[in-house]
Formats: sequence, C-alpha cells, structure tokens
Amino acid sequence: MPEPGTVSLAREDSPTAKGYAWGLRRHPHAVQLREYAEEGPFGARIAQGPMTFIVATGLFQRTGIVERTVVAFLGMNYMDVPNPVFIGDTLSAVYECAEKRELDSRDDAGYVEIDTRMTNQDGESVFEGDMKFLFKRRG
Repeated sequence: MPEPGTVSLAREDSPTAKGYAWGLRRHPHAVQLREYAEEGPFGARIAQGPMTFIVATGLFQRTGIVERTVVAFLGMNYMDVPNPVFIGDTLSAVYECAEKRELDSRDDAGYVEIDTRMTNQDGESVFEGDMKFLFKRRG
C-alpha cells in the first residue's frame, strides 16, 4: 500500500482529449458546442465535470502508484468541481494519502483514501475529491 505523502503531475487539456471523451459518451452537451458556449455563462467551451474527474484519475494513473497495485476503485465520499476547465488549460493535480488501514476481511489488500486537488494554470481549483481504493498489500 502507498505511504502517506503527496504526488503532483500536470497535463494540458486539448480539443482532442475532449473530442475523445465526447465520442465515448456519444453526445456533446450544449456547453461544449461552440455556438452555445460563446454566448453562455462561461464565454467559451468547457469540459463537463465528469471529464474533469477523468483527467484527475488519469493523472493519478500516471504517478505509477496504482500500477499493478490496485485491486479495486471503491468510490468517493465527495467530489467538487468548483471552477470550469477550458480548452487549453494546463491542469496540475496533487494527491495525498489521507487514510490507510488494514481490513479484517482481507489479508491480501488494504483500504487507502487519496485526497485529490486539481488546479488550472492560474491556481484555481477545478476538482477536489477523495478517491477510495483497495490496494494490494506489499510483500
């Protein structure tokens, strides 16, 4: 199981990444359509909150911490998307092991809770949440 600590990574959000996600969903939402978005409350196209969550989990995968160690993603206690993500934003994420404990019901894995905060290039929070995992035990 991972040791408590903090890990940070970054990536740029692009039209290609958003297009890929839209293709998976099979339909864009109006806030992602240029014609609507330019006249909407944000003045430009934005990513939906679930896309922001996908980027946060993808960056966590890139840390290498979960490589061949995660048994299951157990969910989240909370998820907040306080600000929009725009095309071209550079996103940085910080992950901190908030809780780690053994389970009486499992001798091969333990519970790990990761606090996550993702910000844009201006330091504005665009995602906050906790991710709960079942991690393999070491050794």
